[in-house]
Amino acid sequence: MLRYRSVVKGCDEMDLIKRLYKTFPEQERVPFRHLVRTFGRGGSMLSFFDGEVFKGFAYMFDTDGLTFLVYLAMVPESRGRGYGTQAIEIVRKFREGSRIFSVMEMPGCGFTDRELCVKRRRFYERCGCRVPGIVLLSDGYYFDSIYLGEPISAEEMQAAVVRYETVHNGGIL
Repeated sequence: MLRYRSVVKGCDEMDLIKRLYKTFPEQERVPFRHLVRTFGRGGSMLSFFDGEVFKGFAYMFDTDGLTFLVYLAMVPESRGRGYGTQAIEIVRKFREGSRIFSVMEMPGCGFTDRELCVKRRRFYERCGCRVPGIVLLSDGYYFDSIYLGEPISAEEMQAAVVRYETVHNGGIL
């Protein structure tokens, strides 16, 4: 059974999270310190464990009643074992009352294998996410959007992404 901890600056699992984060395609990453910069300013992170074994993390940015699930990542050897599904449920409960959305690579984007893009989309759909066909610009790249629960407009999602980028780049809202 997966359990979670709220991540704070300097916590024990920060190195494990950074190591997993560095496996993402370069186009999907901002400097890790930029994520930490958002803590307490809309950004938060959960780490996931099975017993004492690190399984992954979620990084979220909250603004105007929306939660932008920026990253959900499980360690490679844990994939396909139900941990990702449990992590999505934890995020839903952790952010109960907030409308949650995310972005994912589009097949043919050029920086993620087409098959992997299709697998991710199927995973999110199995978890109850909807893929509305809304394309969002995030950190200079176009991504497909998904949401959990009630619909979220393109304008709301894009505004939340812009707020997240403003804060992680050191700006003030």
